[in-house]
Formats: sequence, structure tokens, C-alpha cells
Amino acid sequence: MKPWAILDIEPTDDISEIKKAYAKKLKIHHPESDPEGYQVLREAYDTAVKYAKASKKSVNIDSTTETNDTSINIDFITKTTDISPQFTIEYGPGSPLHMEEVPHEESPSIYEQNAHFLTQVEALYDDFYSRIDIGNWKTLLDSDLLWLIENKLVLSRMLLDFLSSHHHLPKDIWILLEDTFKWCDEEAKVTYSHESDFVDYIKKQLNTPIPLNYSYFRIIDCVDYELFFDHREKVQDNIMANNISAAKYHLEQAKKLYTDDPDLFRLEGIIYLLNEDLVNAYGSFEKALTINTEDPAALKYVITTYCENNQTAEALETYKYLYPESADTNALPLFVAKTYFKLGALDKAKTWALKAIKTFPPENEANILLSQIYANLRKKLSKALAEDPSNEKIKLKLDAINSEVFGRTTENTQLNEPKGILKAIQLIFKIVLAILLFVISLALIFASRIGIVVVAFFAIMRFVLKKGK
Repeated sequence: MKPWAILDIEPTDDISEIKKAYAKKLKIHHPESDPEGYQVLREAYDTAVKYAKASKKSVNIDSTTETNDTSINIDFITKTTDISPQFTIEYGPGSPLHMEEVPHEESPSIYEQNAHFLTQVEALYDDFYSRIDIGNWKTLLDSDLLWLIENKLVLSRMLLDFLSSHHHLPKDIWILLEDTFKWCDEEAKVTYSHESDFVDYIKKQLNTPIPLNYSYFRIIDCVDYELFFDHREKVQDNIMANNISAAKYHLEQAKKLYTDDPDLFRLEGIIYLLNEDLVNAYGSFEKALTINTEDPAALKYVITTYCENNQTAEALETYKYLYPESADTNALPLFVAKTYFKLGALDKAKTWALKAIKTFPPENEANILLSQIYANLRKKLSKALAEDPSNEKIKLKLDAINSEVFGRTTENTQLNEPKGILKAIQLIFKIVLAILLFVISLALIFASRIGIVVVAFFAIMRFVLKKGK
């Protein structure tokens, strides 16, 4: 069925008309009582809105061509840029939430108010600079509708459904949304079981150690930023999955859309680094730092690149800048091992962890990291072998890892045996010494008592002899 038939309106590029029809149909297909009907309605609404936007964009392009205006409107974002939202949130009598764009009755139903709330979410998301400002989301979420516990669940599901296809947000906003709706809580697993894949995506956004940045963009009219963000995110995901060929593909697609992004340069540098192209890796990291001079992630990869190229002095200098309280050369191999481990580059992480142990043998942290690396390697290879049992290459690699683990365990046992014997000898010596001291103490006490008696005896004898005289 076509979206216009579902919305019960004629085809139009008037988005407000589409939203009005959506709000009306939402009374019938409620997310709680009719989830399937709501899903169909939602898809029809999204399709209709996309059609309307595409129609308007086509008209704008035609008019631009007619006026022969080939200039591109570029607005640079700076720290002083006014990123106030271009949508209006108004609170008025008779309604906890009033949207200017959607006409409604004086006393709108809860369904209409929810539809208006979602309209504001869409308006906020569509305005890029407003979208990345957490203050705008705090204002939006400060709605009376969210104080109604049952209705909060309805809005939560509606918002989750919207965000599943509109999910390019900074990490601090994901934290705010999670604090508000608790999508990732254990208790919410049953409630949101049908959205489990997207809940996993939210968890990834919340837990990522190096979140992607949205603050260094300039808006160019002809750029599809949502598509750019999709490709950029897939570059990072494929790097973490060690699928470098797919990462390179999405990198090239992203660069066709937009190039002046520090995160994209950093991701490009990581791909070069993993392919051991150190010159280009360093060049990409430098480009990232040119745009974002204080990017700690890019600096970490610069240190790693220097270490891979045996430029210890340069690596140490950058390390001192990043960690002024700790500037020991011995710390560099462990630092590089950790960097590769976080990237999922386990083979390189293992190489540098072994260097760290060799450089500074008592380093317990390096041994612990190496154990984690071996565990992840075995898990990864075992999973791959389960999917392809006849793959001899994977079998050989898994056997090699198992042999390494066994060899290190044996080596550690042999190294620990002399230490154990030495400790046993030391313990026996301490026991013997304690016994000897105890015997000597008893002898002294006994001798002292005899001495007192002898002295007393001679003293009495002397006194008696004097008296006798």
C-alpha cells in the first residue's frame, strides 16, 4: 500500500500536512495497542516526508540553475557560532507541549501531543548545529509528557524507533538519552527486546573510548552529511573488526563526500599504520592534528608510528607532551602494545607486549596484557575455525598460539622453580635461626639464675667469715 493511502491524503510536498495526517492516524494505530499498525504508519510517514523533501530540493535546484548561480553557500562552525535551535519549543496553557508547525485543537489528546513531541525531535535532528548541542536536547526532554510514567514508555519506544534510522549524535547526547530512558538497563531487555540490535548500538556509543567528533564541520549545501557519517562510522567499525579492505572502501566513499574532518584523517592514518605504510600514516595524523590540535587519540597514534619507525627520541618527546608525569623510555613498548590492543590488532599488540616484557621483565602489567592478547587470539581463531572447520591456515595459527601459550607457561614455571627453592631455603634458615635463638635465650636465663645463686652464696660466706673474725 502506498504511503499516501496509509496516511489518507493526496501526494504533497507540504510536510506540515503530512505531519497533521500522521498525528490523526496515530490515534488509531497506537504503538502499545497496535505495534504492527504503528510500524506501517511510521514507515509511510518517513517515506512521505522523504518524498516531500526531495520534491522541494528538486525545485530549489531548478531555480538555482535558472538564475545561473553556481556559488556554494558555506557556513563555518566556530566556537563563537550561534547554534541556537531553529525550531521553537513553546509551553502554553491547556497543553504541556505546543508545536507551532502542527495545528491542533485547544485541548489536544495525548496521542497528538506525542506526535508533536516526535515532530520536535525530527526538527531538532534535521538542524545539524542544533542537533549536536546537548542544551537543546535537555530543553526538549524537559517535557511534562515524560512525567507520565506510562506515556514515557510510549515516547521511549517512538524515540527509539526514530533514532534507529537517525543515530548520528555525539556521545554526551547518547549519555543524556540513556540517563532519561534507560534503554540499556538489564530490566529493559524484555521491554526493548525487538530493538535489541539498536540497543547494542547505543551501548557501543556509550562505551567507545574514542567517540567520533561532530564539532569540526563546515556546512556545504550539496553534501549529504548523513551518508558521510554512515561511511565514517563503518570505517571505524571495520578497523575494529580488523576488516581493513572494507574500512578502505568506506574511507574512499566518505572522502568523496567530505574531506576536512579530523576523525576521518585519523582513521585513514590508522589504516596506513596497520598496513605498515608509516610515511602516509604520519602524514594523515598530522592532517588530523592540523584541524584538531589537541586530539589525544591522534597523538597516541603518532607515538605508535614513531616507535614502529624506530624513532625513539621523537616518540619519547611526544609521549612527554601527552603524559608529562611519566616519561620513561621503558614505557613506550607497553604503550604501543595497549594502542594496538584497543584497535583489535592482536598480532601487533602481541609483538609489542613481548618487547615490553623483554625491555622490563618484572613488568606485571605487560604480562597481564599479553595474557589478554592470547585469550582474545584463541577466542577469535576458535570462532573462525568453528565457521570453517576445514581451514588449515586457521588450524595452524591456532596451534601456534596454543604452543606459544604452553611454552610461556612452562618457561614461567621453570623460572619460578629456582625462586621457589630459594624461598624454601630461606624459610628453613629462618626456622633454624629462630630455634637457635630460643635455645640461647634459655641457656642465658638458666646461666643467669645459677650466677645469682653463686654470687649470693659467696656474699653470705664472706659475711659469715667477717663475723667469725
